[in-house]
Amino acid sequence: MLRAANLLLVGSLLALSVAVAVNLATGAEASDWPGWVGYPVYAGIVLAHAVYVWLGLSAKAELGSCLLETTKTTAMIFTILIGAILLNKFLTLGGLAAALGTSVEDLGAGPLVTIAVILLIYFVLGCALDALAMILLTIPIFFPIVQQLGFDPIWFGVIVVMVVELGLITPPVGMNVFIIKGMAPDVPLSRIYSGVLPFVVAEVLLIVLLVAVPELATWLPGTME
Repeated sequence: MLRAANLLLVGSLLALSVAVAVNLATGAEASDWPGWVGYPVYAGIVLAHAVYVWLGLSAKAELGSCLLETTKTTAMIFTILIGAILLNKFLTLGGLAAALGTSVEDLGAGPLVTIAVILLIYFVLGCALDALAMILLTIPIFFPIVQQLGFDPIWFGVIVVMVVELGLITPPVGMNVFIIKGMAPDVPLSRIYSGVLPFVVAEVLLIVLLVAVPELATWLPGTME
């Protein structure tokens, strides 16, 4: 039965993907799908999920274990987020973000050096702060500086998001690393960081490439104008 449910789910999702691709190509809306396309796809997905739920409920011990592990991982993530939010509040009240912006303005260096300093600040903050809180805290400070230097706002947004992503997999916080640790508690952190290292190197190289060739970040949005 599980194999049949797998085939049903995969087939339904494949049919849904084909239908979406056809509608994107023709410019039609999902509400315009004919009933013979939409209803069987929806019914197949719902039926497959119903089978999965039934099979899961039939194994209560496994379900309880899954819920317990999910609760532990979620609690760990929110504990880190609470600490990051408290640290963010402390930095805001202490005026650190404004001081960083003033320091960058007072550098008097060239545009590329200024951008490098801003990205370095984002990387350091990303290792210890929640990504969303950090962006909301720093963008109002650094964005006017970037505009004065003549950089493209879209390019700067792409670079900032990539640097923030880099902070999610680097110590000492590395939110994504701790999520993996919670899912695989038997694996030491040193091994997880060793596995993450190639992705860190690739991300750094990509950021350097986007700084050197900004058109790579702005070409696709430019085609949508």
